[in-house]
Order: sequence, then C-alpha cells, then structure tokens
Amino acid sequence: MTAGVAAAKYEATLITGTPQGNIPIHDETHIGWTVGAGVEHAFTDKWLARIEYRYSDFGNQDLSIADGVNTIADIDLQTHDIRVGVSYKF
Repeated sequence: MTAGVAAAKYEATLITGTPQGNIPIHDETHIGWTVGAGVEHAFTDKWLARIEYRYSDFGNQDLSIADGVNTIADIDLQTHDIRVGVSYKF
C-alpha cells in the first residue's frame, strides 16, 4: 500500500483552427494526495511480476480564457493509474 503527497502538471489549450493560433487556458502544477495498492509475485528466483493501482486527487479548478473573467469549465483534477511490470534479477 502507498499513500502520500502528489504533484502533477495540467495543461489545457483551446484549439481554434485560426491563423491566430491556439489559446492556452491552463498550465499549472497542482499539489494533491495519492493512495494505492499492488501485488508482486516471484515466478522464479530471478523473474518477478507486479501490478499496482494508484488514485491521485488534485482538487477542482475553474478554467477560463485570458484574464480569468470568462469561466469555460470547472474540472475535477484526478488520475487513475494501473501499472504493470516485469523484473529480472541479475
């Protein structure tokens, strides 16, 4: 099991399709929390396999265009990760 502090950078861009280009609306690093659990199994003395699930939450964020006046979305910044690995001991 694991638990602790997490950090993630979220970026969001409006794709305009115009000659003026795209509009960045969010580009920040957020601090939150994470919890997870996993298992690891040794198939032989040298080969191991593992799987882990981790949930991270970074809170809510209002996304707005330019000066922050026009809010275009309220999003919940979360991640759900599944990690799988195989290891070989030398």
